Amino acid sequence: MELIFGTRNYASRLSKSADIETNDPVQPTVRIMFTATVLPKPDSTAPCRFKPEIVEFTKDGPKNQSVVFSNHSDSTINVKLLSAIPRMLDFKSKPFTLKPTEIKKLDFKWKGTFAENDSNLSLTYEVSGDSIRHFTIPVVIKGTKPPEATPTPKEKIKQPGPVVKQSEPVKKETTPTPSGNKWPITLPDSTLSGQGGKK
Repeated sequence: MELIFGTRNYASRLSKSADIETNDPVQPTVRIMFTATVLPKPDSTAPCRFKPEIVEFTKDGPKNQSVVFSNHSDSTINVKLLSAIPRMLDFKSKPFTLKPTEIKKLDFKWKGTFAENDSNLSLTYEVSGDSIRHFTIPVVIKGTKPPEATPTPKEKIKQPGPVVKQSEPVKKETTPTPSGNKWPITLPDSTLSGQGGKK
């Protein structure tokens, strides 16, 4: 099992964990903890460097890729592959030695098929000299499925607001009285006094 941790958005020292679920009835979940120190590029303290930093294979791209290792230390270093060789890659995985300022080119040949979706692999090397360090080469396999187009925001459709129907003015109807007058009747002020009217 191999865990791949991308350090693109991280800096300095950090700690991470990964939960592995199994069918073990005693311990179904195992948590793996690891720490890392992410250094800015280029790492001037690294005894060994490689270019390019990412190997990418595409359906229409070249099937042969090369990575150049270079020794930037003052002593001889030994380099060996720790990862299992992916079945879709063909390359020499024998350990090699680099003297100071010496370089070595490793050739990788793609012999697999391309799936629809992208996938990632990694090749981890151990470099030993005055100290032991690990270096990982990311391998990206681009899928055949084209990336989905980002939908453009549609213009908001203005929904028609509520229709307000103007009501027609209410016609006041008058009711004829026995005397021939129509309601409402306006009485002169002199006819009202107190609670009762004058006769």
